[in-house]
Amino acid sequence: ETLDQRDILAGVAEAFKVAIIKDADFYYYMKKNTEGIKKRDIKVLEEVIKRSALLHMDHICNSGDPFEKGSSRPLDFGHWAAHKIEALTDHEVKHGEAVALGICIDMYVAVDMKMIDDETAIEVVNTLNACGFNLWHDILEAKDNDGNLKIMQGLKEFQEHLGGQLTLAIPTAIGTISTAHEMPKEFVLKAVQRLKAVAKV
Repeated sequence: ETLDQRDILAGVAEAFKVAIIKDADFYYYMKKNTEGIKKRDIKVLEEVIKRSALLHMDHICNSGDPFEKGSSRPLDFGHWAAHKIEALTDHEVKHGEAVALGICIDMYVAVDMKMIDDETAIEVVNTLNACGFNLWHDILEAKDNDGNLKIMQGLKEFQEHLGGQLTLAIPTAIGTISTAHEMPKEFVLKAVQRLKAVAKV
């Protein structure tokens, strides 16, 4: 009750992340209750917090890799871009807000990688939008001296974070994931352009 809406949504982003990769029922609960999330309905938020915590705890306890030392880190879905967005904005964008942007980018990229259908990606982005997330920041279009999106550097940094092969958790449907070992820059650029259009900047 003492948090502002940005902080509440920052937490909700992590709930969406884990629901999208692990629990379709939980995702659809949040989709059904976007208005409650937006209006800070305490009962809705308590359910979101509880179910998110249980899913995170289940992964930590039962994944066989509790400290995520291996190359597969499903709880990092949406995070390769998120970490870079945070750094590039000097943390003006909160972690959870950056995760929401990262989720949208990964959903759109998954479509071009033929890993998920376009309708599902659109649904996820629209659901986040309905919760009140700001789904755009100009840093997404920032380019380096070679003309590449600056956020693409996040992939290299994420690989270094993994300490080995680049391994990304990519949804194949709500509640299920597969892995990818690359993310073509042209797909990321297209994803950013799609997100900008949705945000109507």
